[in-house]
Amino acid sequence: RILVSEWMDGVKLSECSDEEIAKGTDVAQEAFLTQLFETGFFHADPHPGNMLRLDKPTEDGATLALIDCGLMASIDRTDRDNMISAVIHLANKDYASLVDDFMKLN
Repeated sequence: RILVSEWMDGVKLSECSDEEIAKGTDVAQEAFLTQLFETGFFHADPHPGNMLRLDKPTEDGATLALIDCGLMASIDRTDRDNMISAVIHLANKDYASLVDDFMKLN
């Protein structure tokens, strides 16, 4: 196993103003949902102290960095599909189906 890391200059979201946090919320939300629902491998300790608002965007345009990847987790495709189904049922207020979705989770 190899750990590869890169130094990132920035400020932890826990030390940012409410306005700065609000700017990073959409980016963080998309990052975590992509990790959870698309890749199935995700940062399992997402809190403002583990996110940096970068001093300047990366070459790819990233403005937020996730740090402290000591707690990562994975979820299989079946459970991901059930979780996605649960989100849809929750949004549609289909609570009976939502219960079924949760019962299908491993």
